Amino acid sequence: MRARAFRDNIDPDGLSYATWKDYAEVCGAALAPSHALSDDLGRIDYDVAPSIVEAATPRRLFIADICRFALEAADRLQADHAVFRDDFAHGAFDRIDNSYR
Repeated sequence: MRARAFRDNIDPDGLSYATWKDYAEVCGAALAPSHALSDDLGRIDYDVAPSIVEAATPRRLFIADICRFALEAADRLQADHAVFRDDFAHGAFDRIDNSYR
């Protein structure tokens, strides 16, 4: 892979399976926002969603992955909310100053 001044060289042959997964997750997290907004920036003159759906194969695996992601996100949201409520009950936010412009 080609090196840039702001990132390290990565030798794909030197990555273990676990490291590949970590690398793919980081790359996906970095690229996803740009890709999600790409047709909203005026540079693409058609709806990209149908092309993405068509490319998401095998279909059953794609649907299973999306459902699994949504369920994990919902579980994470509920856990975060429970922690927030517990912190709130223990006064974690009592000392936050209100400032308005």
